[in-house]
Amino acid sequence: MLSRRSRACRETRFSAAALACLGLLLLPAAHPPLAGEPRSVMLVIDQKEAVYRHLIESVERELRANGNGAARLSVLDLSERNRGATDRAVPAADLYVAVGTQATAELAQLAGRGPLLSVLIPRLSFEKIFGNGEAVNGRPRSRSAIYLDQPFDRQLDLIRLVAPDSSRVGVALGPSTNGYVDDLSRAATARGLRLNAQVLSSDANLVRALDGLLSDSDAMLGIIDPLVFNRANAQKILLTAYRHRVPLIGASPAYVRAGALAAVYSTPEQIGRELGELVTQWAQAGGRDLPAPRYPRYFSVTVNHQVASSLGLSIESEERLTQRLGGRP
Repeated sequence: MLSRRSRACRETRFSAAALACLGLLLLPAAHPPLAGEPRSVMLVIDQKEAVYRHLIESVERELRANGNGAARLSVLDLSERNRGATDRAVPAADLYVAVGTQATAELAQLAGRGPLLSVLIPRLSFEKIFGNGEAVNGRPRSRSAIYLDQPFDRQLDLIRLVAPDSSRVGVALGPSTNGYVDDLSRAATARGLRLNAQVLSSDANLVRALDGLLSDSDAMLGIIDPLVFNRANAQKILLTAYRHRVPLIGASPAYVRAGALAAVYSTPEQIGRELGELVTQWAQAGGRDLPAPRYPRYFSVTVNHQVASSLGLSIESEERLTQRLGGRP
């Protein structure tokens, strides 16, 4: 039977053999820095995207403003090395920061000698690769993440704010996310809501399943799932929710632009700011133990006011909603 890490690596289409062919070999571990020396932090990306650039700029800005020279940041673009650069070794560092799921999967194989922090990665993807990231037998935690997705508490609080008459919240889950039911149920109960969860084994009859779910729901929470709530099915879910006149809380601004009522999300700049804070704290504490994987601290809210009007909902400004959810400037 394949291990969890092997399955995750296969799913992201990376293999040890392929990586070896690319020549991506880890150099010997860095020598521990002397007292007063900055910790070396290597931020690893696998493609040039605007979101990555925004995150990098935000990290650099935070380190300049509040880092006190505790960490020295460098950036490694794996896509450039894959295109034929002569030096294909991944340099040693005190801390690796993998940006995105693919970079995380690759460094999971290569960066075994140094701690690894992942960002812009969904919780589901991180746990497929590393499990829950818990420290083992008192050893320092060497794998952690700032998740891309939002905590269930925050998402359910948003439902209470934008659809205050809702008492039944529907969620459609697949085999990969059915383990979230207990956490979702506890969070809903704590807010006086009833969770109406439907776990699907196939998306073959998705609309029929959604019809049954939404007929017994006042609002729907979109939980990203590789089988159910994905890009291919997004339009079906949005149209079915709209037909039932059930407000849908999406997972990103893209879903809101497509017809979801609202979403709470974190921008690359916000993730970068938190990453800069975390790196500073880690370096100033001696660069040993990473914190537990966590949901993002900084976030924003976006609302589709046209959808709100069609549903007869009067909703506060996005800035006010963010504040009421505990968002920070």
